[in-house]
Amino acid sequence: MALARLELKVVFGSIFQRFPALGLAVAPEELKLRKEIITGGFEEFPVLW
Repeated sequence: MALARLELKVVFGSIFQRFPALGLAVAPEELKLRKEIITGGFEEFPVLW
C-alpha cells in the first residue's frame, strides 16, 4: 500500500508539470462515483488539456 501511494504521488506530481493546462472538463459535483467495486473511483473523469 505504501508503494502504491508513492507511485501515485510521483505520477500526479509529474503529470501536472508535463501538462500544466490539464484540468477537469466538468464541475466536480458532476462526477459520479462507482459504488459497485471495492476500489471505488469515478465512472468517468473527463479532462481538458
